[in-house]
Amino acid sequence: MRTTRRIVSLALASVLALATVACGSDDDDGGSAGGASAEPPTERGLIGDQPDAEPTDGGVLNFGVYAETAGLDPTTVNGSGVAGGIELAAIYDTLLRFDPETLEYEPQLAESIEGNEDGSQWTLRLREGVTFSDGTPLDAEAVVFSLQRHVERESRFAGMVGRIERFETPDPRTVVFTLSEPWTTFPFMLAYMPGMIVSPTAVRELGDEEFNRAPVGAGPFEVERYAPGEELVLRARDDYWDGRPHLDGVRFAVLQGADANLEAMESGELQAAFLREPKVIDEARQAGYPGYLNLQNLGAMVLVNHGVRGQDRPTADLRVRQAIAAAVNPEVLNERADQGHGYPTYDVLSEASPYHDQVSSLEYDPDRARQLVEEVKQETGWDGSLELACSNIPSRANWALAVGAQLDAVGFQTTVDTSGTVADLIRRVSVDADFDLACWGFNLDDANPFISLSQHVYSTSRQNVIGYANEELDALVDELRVARGTEEITDILNRVQEVWDETLPTIPTAAVPEFIAWDESVHGVVPTVNSMILLDDAFIAGGD
Repeated sequence: MRTTRRIVSLALASVLALATVACGSDDDDGGSAGGASAEPPTERGLIGDQPDAEPTDGGVLNFGVYAETAGLDPTTVNGSGVAGGIELAAIYDTLLRFDPETLEYEPQLAESIEGNEDGSQWTLRLREGVTFSDGTPLDAEAVVFSLQRHVERESRFAGMVGRIERFETPDPRTVVFTLSEPWTTFPFMLAYMPGMIVSPTAVRELGDEEFNRAPVGAGPFEVERYAPGEELVLRARDDYWDGRPHLDGVRFAVLQGADANLEAMESGELQAAFLREPKVIDEARQAGYPGYLNLQNLGAMVLVNHGVRGQDRPTADLRVRQAIAAAVNPEVLNERADQGHGYPTYDVLSEASPYHDQVSSLEYDPDRARQLVEEVKQETGWDGSLELACSNIPSRANWALAVGAQLDAVGFQTTVDTSGTVADLIRRVSVDADFDLACWGFNLDDANPFISLSQHVYSTSRQNVIGYANEELDALVDELRVARGTEEITDILNRVQEVWDETLPTIPTAAVPEFIAWDESVHGVVPTVNSMILLDDAFIAGGD
């Protein structure tokens, strides 16, 4: 296995240790995952000691992000709490908010949302008096303008918004959405990135490029300083619709990984941070930090290029994907990358999901992997070369090196590239399509499993960055779009698991915990979809 950067000694030690395991006797069971996962978290949602406190005004919340946002325009970012969603929610707010406890959608900037019987038409009613930070009104025209920009600019949410066939604005506070087909969980979109409404006036005056650096939203904060690679500083808006926030501002700091974030919290440099490394999350919880814990299905995987944009990739061959799945042992990856603190599984859904009912049929089988690799080599003349792209976050670099060692042990020749940041990896996969394999996650949120699947593996989705296409899976995703109730959704997702095992869109390796931790002085943080939080009611006890 070749690497394209110098890796710290810990990572090299991991590979040497893994190589010993991977190249050992075939009689070793290697800790077969086979759908089994580590014990999932017993708690989800708001956890830890979070006593009531009287709101106080003042202070700046210093927040350590997981990865730097690609920009400040909702049409430019990947979204979710991992990649810009929290920062942008503070600037724009969202029309609706998802309550993870009740599984219901609640008004935020909007006053109400109501659908017809089959979910093919929805009526949104806006609050009176909501304005953007430039003083212009957030009205029905602004909502339509903002949503249409996603389609025009081909954002990663364009497919989602493109399901709206017709907009009607009977008055300045009402938008009627007629969809191209019924969608029973349509409100999710308005609680997610498309529900962050931009000022049409500012976009027209500034242009898209400048707006991405100096945005104008209707959220509780506005931009004071944006220094990519360093920090994003926001200040409170005096004219926010619900009154001036308690916080004077929020500073989003870009540090290097979860360890650095937790250390900065312990030193008092940060009061809150997004943690996505299982070991560090356990350390934070043992230290008594309260926060919001989410577990993302399909959070870690070997992403596979099926020949996106007509590329000729060896991974387009099902036998190559089957060999990869048989060669990669999630249990070993958990030990090497997460020191045994993770939740390894081949399953599409973690055991903690309310929809989990069926385990994967995949299993670790290096003998079968070797046979498949040799078969493809002899038949096609391919030499077994693959390139695996990942980020330079230490645990992910260790994960990539461990995957590379397992693949090499069955006859692949793997080049592992961990030279870039998370943003670099996103660009390489989503924009340049320059990969055979990548460390990735689809973050299938229990709030709306349909969305993740329709974005990432639906044949015609613009966000399908792997080029996967399967009519049977498309049909199941269509069923999810109109499904109602836990039993019906669970049945569909059981069949999704079966098709996944047969066709291997990607190779799942773990469900990933995401923990937004804060110290005991922080109160009023409100969770919503996809590990995002809202800060309009947040405060620091004592105002410092």
